Amino acid sequence: MLLNSLALWASDEPWIVPIVVANFDKRADHNLYTVIIKPAFKLSSRVDYKDKAALNQFLMAYQEEYKGYVEEAVELSREIRQYPIFSGKNGYRSNVMSLNQIDIEFESDVRELEFHLAHQKYKEQPVAFYGSSTMRLWHDFTHHFRDKDGINLGFGGATLEACVYYFERIILPHKPRSMVIYAGDNDIGNHCDSNKVVDLYIELLQKIDRHLPGIPVTLISIKCSPVRLKMRKTIEIANQQLVRLAKTRPNTQYLDLFSTLLDRKGDIKENLFEGDKLHLNHKAYELWTNKLLETEDFIFKK
Repeated sequence: MLLNSLALWASDEPWIVPIVVANFDKRADHNLYTVIIKPAFKLSSRVDYKDKAALNQFLMAYQEEYKGYVEEAVELSREIRQYPIFSGKNGYRSNVMSLNQIDIEFESDVRELEFHLAHQKYKEQPVAFYGSSTMRLWHDFTHHFRDKDGINLGFGGATLEACVYYFERIILPHKPRSMVIYAGDNDIGNHCDSNKVVDLYIELLQKIDRHLPGIPVTLISIKCSPVRLKMRKTIEIANQQLVRLAKTRPNTQYLDLFSTLLDRKGDIKENLFEGDKLHLNHKAYELWTNKLLETEDFIFKK
């Protein structure tokens, strides 16, 4: 069949344009696509296609050559994800600098949250628990807080920047009467300093003041997981700044849950974390729940 088709090219042989698309089989919202287009060629310039044996040998060799193009496209995707400025280097065109990186990283998690909420019933003006996976994974959340009108609006891996970005979309439809916020350790994990973390908290609080003026706000201390021990000093400084920030605002409290994760020597209790040494286990959440409920009049009052 191939040889018959090639015979038709005798008078007007087409050009072959090698095109490679990397990551086309990945989820669109957590992915960067790269396309590499190699110089066009005519088959007759590479092989005597009338010689069946030579043609078969060429096709086998070209498969390996094409695999190299694929590896090049995948590597380019990795480089651009890590260093977006590379997307503008000579010989490449890209729209990656125009993409919203928060959308790329968090859109699927936010959609999953919205899908879950669409299939649940909640009372009007609930108490919104907002933040990262530390909030999302709160053990027995429904058991402890559903009767108090609590609604879990945490989403996986959330940074403070993402919480600010998605505030109107996630929070405002529920018009909460009170908010409990946990975020910050992912930002510090991404090498933000304590000043940047507090600046983002201020930005988030400004949105609360603008859209939900006067509601009670609880800022939960940033935890230090065993895998982030090297960042403990930054976390502790950020928490000290959050204490001061809460004191400057009406209807705002800082809730120290960091200390519940420490032993008598002040070291992190690793037995309060999951096997990944990053996320809290059910024992830690029991401690956090009990501590949080000590201020339930402030958090849940109607």
